[in-house]
Amino acid sequence: MSSVFKNIFPQENKPIRTINGLYGSARGYVLAKAWEEHPQHTFVVILPTETDAQALLDDVALFLPDKYRQRFFLFPELDVAPYTQMDPDVILQARRLEVMERLLRKEPSLIVASAQAVIRRLPPLSFLGNTIRSIQKGELLKRDSFLEELLELGYEESPLVDERGTLAKRGALVDFWPPHLASPVRLELEDELIISLRFFHPGTQRSKEDIHSVKLHPLRDFLYSEKTRDQALQKIRILAERSEMPASERRSLTEQIRERISFPGLDSFFHLFHETTSTFNDYTSHATVLIDEPHVGEAHTTTFLTSLRSLVETSQNRERIVPVEDLFLPFSELIKHFSSSEEFLEINTLRSAPQTLSLEGNTELRALVEKESSSDRMLSSLRTKIKTWLAEEHRIFIVCHTDVQAMRLADLLQSDNLTATLQHEPILPLLSRSSLQLSFVLGRASKGFRWYDQKLIVISEEELFGTKKLRRATSAPPPSEPFTSFSELAEGDYLVHEHHGIARFGGLVHLSFGKEVGDYLLLSYLGDDKLYLPVYRMNLVQRYIGAGESFPLLDRLGGTRWKSIQKRVRQEMQSIAKEILKIAAERQLRTGTAFPPPDESYEAFSAAFPYDETPDQERAIQDVMRDMETTQPMDRLICGDVGYGKTEVAMRAAMRATMAGKQVAVLVPTTILAFQHFETFTQRFQKTPATIEMISRFRSTREQIEILEKVKKGSVDILIGTHRLLQKDIEFRDLGLLIVDEEQRFGVQHKERLKKLKATVEALSMSATPIPRTLNFSLMGMRDISIINTPPANRQSIATHVAPFDENLIRHAIRQEIARGGQIFFVHNRVETIGSLLRQLKTIVPEARIAMGHGQMNETELEKVMVDFYHHQYDVLLCTTIIESGLDIPNANTIIVHRADMLGLSQLYQLRGRVGRSDRKAYAYLLIPADGTTTAIAKRRLSALARFTALGSGFQIAMHDLEIRGAGNLLGRDQSGHIADVGYELYIKLLERTIRTYRGEKDFSEIDPELHLSMTALLPQNYITDDGARLEMYRRLSNRRTEDEVDMLAEEMIDRFGALPLEVKNLIDVMNIKIFARELRLLSVSFDGTRFNCECDSSTPIDPTIFLKLQSKHQGTLKLVPPNHIHFHPHAEAMESLKSLLRELLSYVTARPS
Repeated sequence: MSSVFKNIFPQENKPIRTINGLYGSARGYVLAKAWEEHPQHTFVVILPTETDAQALLDDVALFLPDKYRQRFFLFPELDVAPYTQMDPDVILQARRLEVMERLLRKEPSLIVASAQAVIRRLPPLSFLGNTIRSIQKGELLKRDSFLEELLELGYEESPLVDERGTLAKRGALVDFWPPHLASPVRLELEDELIISLRFFHPGTQRSKEDIHSVKLHPLRDFLYSEKTRDQALQKIRILAERSEMPASERRSLTEQIRERISFPGLDSFFHLFHETTSTFNDYTSHATVLIDEPHVGEAHTTTFLTSLRSLVETSQNRERIVPVEDLFLPFSELIKHFSSSEEFLEINTLRSAPQTLSLEGNTELRALVEKESSSDRMLSSLRTKIKTWLAEEHRIFIVCHTDVQAMRLADLLQSDNLTATLQHEPILPLLSRSSLQLSFVLGRASKGFRWYDQKLIVISEEELFGTKKLRRATSAPPPSEPFTSFSELAEGDYLVHEHHGIARFGGLVHLSFGKEVGDYLLLSYLGDDKLYLPVYRMNLVQRYIGAGESFPLLDRLGGTRWKSIQKRVRQEMQSIAKEILKIAAERQLRTGTAFPPPDESYEAFSAAFPYDETPDQERAIQDVMRDMETTQPMDRLICGDVGYGKTEVAMRAAMRATMAGKQVAVLVPTTILAFQHFETFTQRFQKTPATIEMISRFRSTREQIEILEKVKKGSVDILIGTHRLLQKDIEFRDLGLLIVDEEQRFGVQHKERLKKLKATVEALSMSATPIPRTLNFSLMGMRDISIINTPPANRQSIATHVAPFDENLIRHAIRQEIARGGQIFFVHNRVETIGSLLRQLKTIVPEARIAMGHGQMNETELEKVMVDFYHHQYDVLLCTTIIESGLDIPNANTIIVHRADMLGLSQLYQLRGRVGRSDRKAYAYLLIPADGTTTAIAKRRLSALARFTALGSGFQIAMHDLEIRGAGNLLGRDQSGHIADVGYELYIKLLERTIRTYRGEKDFSEIDPELHLSMTALLPQNYITDDGARLEMYRRLSNRRTEDEVDMLAEEMIDRFGALPLEVKNLIDVMNIKIFARELRLLSVSFDGTRFNCECDSSTPIDPTIFLKLQSKHQGTLKLVPPNHIHFHPHAEAMESLKSLLRELLSYVTARPS
């Protein structure tokens, strides 16, 4: 046995190579103790799966302080298998290289890995030593040589650096994002001197922190240089000949490598770029290596390698020429090598000779908690057991995920005079304090343990209240400018002009009118009418986003249709605003039920929630609980994306109502949702006395009659159903709470019945269509709304891959999911060809059970397919986009979308959201044509989706699209027609304006002045080279409301693109003059080279007396010209003089509209 464990385990005469009976967080305790005693040592632990490896890191973190945790590392598996034409995730590649570098430098670390992660062959030890280097401020650097170095390291050139592993060059600036860093880096040169290195936000593109140096790592396991390329080409020719690769395919492969072009699957050839490869053993020769359950790891890797050999046999892509043995080695070989070292230990969970520890698990604790469900005896057996342990002088630590859960459990224990304190420290330092006997600590324990020799007992909250579904947290998205989607604008897209209506975008055009030179948006209207909109007025147009997928009608310039539409929509807005205010007033007058405070059974129900509450979810629960305690009737709306935890909020309310002896009705729009909620409620309430029933087509007429009789007698506590619940023959004995899911999906008659029902009971509504962010503040106080914006804590991110249609990839993705007991969505959005695809899939994976579902099937048949899929009677559901919203199937964690390039970003985002709802890693494969016919815009869209892998990851355009449905349904009223008429953004602007008016706020019609200033004012293409970024910058400039905001944007441009050229400085002047003119309500400002002419509106707030004083001050250069013009002759710098005058005018304004 390694000397580092001598103080932990009892010694025997012969060396110990195996420890049996060590499991759960006890392994973390052993490692923590060993590392505390030997902090300069390196420990490597190999476990059967990556889930086990991550759990071990959590276990060790329970015991050790932060100074050690900074040296914890996971050596991850790559997220894609070879032979599937997919590139590994650059972040995972970077983490692997980072761990390899630490091992190479022999830096003290705790490294955990799965068996599959360590059997992959690695680059030689010399590779990282020769390629990793640092650059620092003050160093000399040739820009072109540096760019070539980045390309060799694997970086890809991009117009904008918003993805890891990309670079962008702009004059003296070079942006690049090393994948091992959380933020991208901006390097600034002066000649060949690095004068600045700084991090910047990928979302806002703004610099945020100066740094002195940055380390450059390769992005792959090889360098893509001219030297390594020539070496690889020689080896590829040999492999190609050996595998009889067709000559045309061989030429294509060698040509791409000769030109150093990256392609999907290139990483499968990594070993050809090296003279030789190394193994994980070579990197860990100095470390103490522990292998956990080696026989299980052997089984996992054998299955994996067998699946790879199967892929090679069936593959038609170029990777097939690489033998599996060139990329991986058997796990048994690794074990053989490791076991020859003294610094090796095998760990097994089962207790057997030669070395077994005096450890016990906590398996019986859950049964102790479950058998006592009445509130007066809650946890009494557990309390007795804890008292016994304390009497035997054991130290007891109960591990909770959150403060809330710890306090909840402390309340349940304290009734027997058990005092437990919440500690915000790890366990090892706490063991030195003799005063602490029973403590709560925050963290995660895979399993608790009782180690009697060590007088230590650790209990996880899962061992008391059931397994928590662990969903790994993802890093927060970078902050970004509210998304306007103009950077994605393509010719032919629809725009809405506030004054002229719907047009088609014809591109950004460069025009000259005399001395006036600038960029203009070309808008094409009906009848070939054209409008050239100057970029400073881009605030007048929004991208058209309708309420459906149909194309809008174009308007005619000067036509009457647009005016009449706006008038009709405004009238409807007024009706909406009146109704909101009326409902708010009526609610103030009604009296409802004040529910008794929660008791122990409610606390136990809350503690049994299988996830940790998010902050937003906790707030929503508190909002609802507060509502239920007052005599004013509750009518609250819970908004949040699918899977954000709205149903749990509703179930807490239902639990509170049933505790008070009240009945609960749960109303849903579809049979499928009724079934879904029935399953969810039944499972969640199984340890409570509540009786739950469902009324839907899944119940026979006889069953329905029996259920309704029970409801009438009061023997059913919670009744779930569709609109059948609204029929008059349903009588409740004592209905206290109505929960409505997706209220906007009910018809007009059902909504009227709902209103009457809401008038008599507490009402809680849920909606997965978010309320527009801009309306949140306008509506607060008019309707009680709780918004859940944060995704569930620790939810797994979704590994998203864009790949060409490849039968091998499909076969691998489906078989991989089936092998772990999961299910697959396969989306094909063409009903005409879905049948032929079904036949193809049955050929690709004949062993899979495949069902088909689409919107043209009759409702009953479709419901049956969906429910059968839910019950795992099928492995694969081949369907159209009907699954965008509907049945929640946590067991389905792979989605394959065929022709993803044909779908909108919002659709893709929603489709991907159908997976990743459990504790398993989820996968989304977005398939595009193998012939590369995808449009540029579709590629950008798919690239963006692949980049934002986490749920709720700041996906502004998708949320923007989703809000359309929420915007019109604040009262359950369908507004999709009006949104289709005027477009989403203008609709929201009009609704905001109307609500402000009805609240008594002044609302002046906005003036957008025309400017003709006789100068060149634009963003030159050689300054901002990317058209999308230039359009977006124009858009943002035109929407600034103050001089400070314009100046901040100018600073941002200097930061992002370098010093401002004269044309950009002029544009900044134009934008500032526009702001002053708008504030003064000037209709236009023009300049003929000697004189400014300002045209005033009748509402221009300039006092004549003040103006006379200004005239006198400016000595003849300022003149008021009837009826409504101001003339101004500047002395020197024309634009500066005008800005100075307008500022002066503004400072004198006394009645300026707000």
